[in-house]
Amino acid sequence: MIEIAIGSLIKGIGVLFLILVMISLYIVLNNAKENASAEKIQIYIENKQDLWYRYLNDEIPLSQELIPNNDIEIKAIEVIFLAYIENVSNPTVREKIRTFSNQYLRRYYWRLLSSKRWSLRMNALYRIISLGIDSLADECKKLEKRTKLSTEERFQLLVIHSMFDEASFVKEFANLSIKLSEYEYKKLLIGFNSEILEKLTVT
Repeated sequence: MIEIAIGSLIKGIGVLFLILVMISLYIVLNNAKENASAEKIQIYIENKQDLWYRYLNDEIPLSQELIPNNDIEIKAIEVIFLAYIENVSNPTVREKIRTFSNQYLRRYYWRLLSSKRWSLRMNALYRIISLGIDSLADECKKLEKRTKLSTEERFQLLVIHSMFDEASFVKEFANLSIKLSEYEYKKLLIGFNSEILEKLTVT
């Protein structure tokens, strides 16, 4: 009996050790993959940032070289666009970013919206807002109808609704299905003019 117990214990330890080795290997490979991706993104930015600057400032037409061929290039373009949005108020630059994003990044963010991973869906919602991807408004409306959505997802969907379908949002504002904090209300309404704000208050 004791020999059997010891044998089982040794086998159990061996299995646990194998599992730990596999987990460690996965972490190492995953980190290596992430580091490699980050390096490729950085290289893209260094090589293309001047070309992007010239395109966004109307110095050159859109080059085939700027149209993304894979997810790495899309992520790099995302970094470039967000930097412009956060630091440049030029309406021409912002409009070119919006137009490009709707044409060339739409499919990528639609794929993220359809993901089972919460973090990927949230990333898509944030980028749809930041980059003004109104061509995904209908997909976002469909997403609103899902029963299993987090509070964070529902709020970002509200923001998208208010941005891309103002008239419908005003009508539905009085019957919001989620409770919002004072900060969230302010964030949601900050883009509306005084006339719309008055309608929302009356509603």
